[in-house]
Amino acid sequence: MENKIDIKKIVGGGNIAKLSHVIAGVLFYTVQTEDGIYQFPVKAFEMESGAFFKLNAKTQTSPEIIMNYERFDKQVFTMVEDVGPTTFSGEVKAMELMRWIRKAIDNNEIGKIG
Repeated sequence: MENKIDIKKIVGGGNIAKLSHVIAGVLFYTVQTEDGIYQFPVKAFEMESGAFFKLNAKTQTSPEIIMNYERFDKQVFTMVEDVGPTTFSGEVKAMELMRWIRKAIDNNEIGKIG
C-alpha cells in the first residue's frame, strides 16, 4: 500500500512541529496542518546491551600506575549517528525536521492523529 502523505503540506506554510512526548529515546513530534494533525518519531537514542569496560587506574606508593579494565554488563543509551549535533526544541519549524519527516513517511511511521 502506497503512503499518500504529502510532505509539502506538512513542512510548508511555516508549520510548527511540537514535541509531544519521549519514549525510550524516541522523540515524538506533532504538526498541525490544514487537513489535520500528524505525528512522527525522531529516533535520537538507541539502547545497546552487552559487555562494556571501565578503566580503573590505581596509583601505588611507588611511581607505578596499575591500569586494569573492569567488565560490567549493562544496557546503555547511545546517540543515533543520524542525529549528530542537532538541537531538538519543544517547538521548531517543521521544515527543520524534514529529514526525519521524510524518513517517517518512507518507513510508514507517520500518522494522522487528528
